[in-house]
Amino acid sequence: MNFHQPLSFCDKTPVKVIGVVDSKRAFDLVISEKPNCDILEIRLDCLGTSLLKTHALPLPALLTCRRADEGGTGSLSDQQRSEMLKDAITYASAVDIEVRSLKTMAQTLELYSAEDKPVIASAHDFASVPPEATLEETVSRAIDGGASVCKIAATPTSIEDVIRLARLLKPGRFPIQMSVMGMGRFGRASRLLFAEAGSVLNYGYLTTATVPGQWPAEQLRKLLDGQDL
Repeated sequence: MNFHQPLSFCDKTPVKVIGVVDSKRAFDLVISEKPNCDILEIRLDCLGTSLLKTHALPLPALLTCRRADEGGTGSLSDQQRSEMLKDAITYASAVDIEVRSLKTMAQTLELYSAEDKPVIASAHDFASVPPEATLEETVSRAIDGGASVCKIAATPTSIEDVIRLARLLKPGRFPIQMSVMGMGRFGRASRLLFAEAGSVLNYGYLTTATVPGQWPAEQLRKLLDGQDL
C-alpha cells in the first residue's frame, strides 16, 4: 500500500506545525483521531517501520530515525538507520537526516531526493546555542547536501542566545528554508517567536513532551492561527 502524501517547501510555504509521533500511544492517537497539525514526524528510532505498513496516516509523514547523540532512542548505527529509512520510503512525504549524517547516509538522501521527497537537514544542541560561525557552517552544510530545509534546535540560556537563533530567520539570509526552535526555559517563548518570524517547521508533542520547552502540537497550531487556548 502506498500511503505517501506529497509535500514540498518553497519561499511561499506557510508556517507548519509538526506533531511528533514517538510512541505506540501517539501513533494510535493519530489513527483514531486526526490531530490539529499539518505534518506528522514519525520517529522510526522509537517505533520501527511495521506500523506504517498497516495503517494509513491522516497527514503527511516526515520520517526521522534519529542518531543517539542527537536525541535518538537506542544506539542504532548509520547503516541500521539507513535501512529503516529505505524500508519506509514508500510511506514518507519527507525525511529528516542530521547534518552530521549527510555524508554517511548519502545513498539514503539520494533515494529520497530521486523520488522528490524533501530532505530536512537537522542539528541539535541540548546544552547551548552554538556560536554564529558554527550556525552558519551548519546551514552551509545543509545547503551543500541538497536539503530543502535546515532545522536547528538549540538551548538558549539568555536573551542574547534567543536573538542569535532568531537572526537565522532573517529574510534572504540563506537560500534555503529554515526551521529554528529553542529548548529549555526559553523554549516555549522562543518557539512562538520563531514561528511568527518564519520558521517553516514548528514541532509540538501529541502525548508527552520529548524535550523541555515544547508546546502541545494542537495548542501551538491554535496560537499560530490566532485562536484562544
